[in-house]
Amino acid sequence: MIKILRIILCFTLPAMVSILLFFSCSISKPIRIGFITDLSSRNSQLGIHARNGVRMAVNEINDKGGIKGQQIELFIEDNKGDIDECYKSVLKLVDKEVNIIIGPLASSMADSVIMATDEKKTLIISPTVSTDELTGIDDNFLRIIVPASMQGLYLADTVVSRNDKSIVLVLDQRNIEYTRAFAEGVKKRINSSSSKIVSEILFKDKGEFQNIVREIGQLSPDAIIFAASGIDTAGIVQQYAKIYSVPQLYGSMWAKITKVNEYGGKTVEGMILIDSYINKIPTDREIDFNQLFEERYSMKANLAARYTYESVYLFARAVNMASSLKSEDIKTEILKMNPIHGVTDDYQLDQYGDADRKQSLFIIRNNSYIIYDEKN
Repeated sequence: MIKILRIILCFTLPAMVSILLFFSCSISKPIRIGFITDLSSRNSQLGIHARNGVRMAVNEINDKGGIKGQQIELFIEDNKGDIDECYKSVLKLVDKEVNIIIGPLASSMADSVIMATDEKKTLIISPTVSTDELTGIDDNFLRIIVPASMQGLYLADTVVSRNDKSIVLVLDQRNIEYTRAFAEGVKKRINSSSSKIVSEILFKDKGEFQNIVREIGQLSPDAIIFAASGIDTAGIVQQYAKIYSVPQLYGSMWAKITKVNEYGGKTVEGMILIDSYINKIPTDREIDFNQLFEERYSMKANLAARYTYESVYLFARAVNMASSLKSEDIKTEILKMNPIHGVTDDYQLDQYGDADRKQSLFIIRNNSYIIYDEKN
């Protein structure tokens, strides 16, 4: 009898151990999120806010038990604001077999991320890439921000309503995928009005600022619209203010969320900018998020922080509903969601993974952004 028991144990024990190991590994194996952004170049402010947003979301989800009992493991890569570096960094994330890539933030980096993930078809959710070149394409690249042309169109409505007749556009060529699309939206609205774009100026480096100032000064426009970072927008305006009277200023989301108000000081007072939607009377969710973010990171949350935070939760919600961690299954669940609950608003993605959501206008008063209306 003892001999028979020994024989049974010899056969069944290894099988039982294997089964236990299998279930143990499947339960404990973390879900991997890769995050790619610029954390070290001159324009890295956006990436730093976004990194904090992704960390905050991951920590919250893990503290609540993870996704389906599995903890999230976060991998962060710095693309240094360089396209080639971005491609290499994304390949590192793909090699780590991440289940999702959050990012990039800049439209100029989108193609390199798509190419690096092409072989394994890794799902990508970008918080802020808004180039129109990716609109209406059925791929694995989803984004939760409205296309850049819609941002430009919305801002230009205000330019026309304020009766600014002559307008100069200033665009950063280093992120031309975004700035060109933004400008196309502006031009579509302006060209259907009595206003006129008298010049469209592109630049690549701060060494060009003096020439830009001279060209704008000769035109003496009623308004200047910037599609550039906050630091570069402020640099041009400050040089302009030393010589000329500053006209009405307008700016893209990029300028606002990279702190043109802080870099520009008094010279950008009264500038009107577009950004993501903010409730005039903040909701409890909005208040809680902003307070917690500021407590943790000693900075106010901006669009990049909110949308990156939202991207993680969008992925987590989809995984909870999906039958597997395969990109196609997660994507299917995301595209079925309606509405998607954001920090400040509810929105949805269309069949191509492009976002339709509200926007807000802001004006700089006393170095701060306040919600704009025509009475401002």
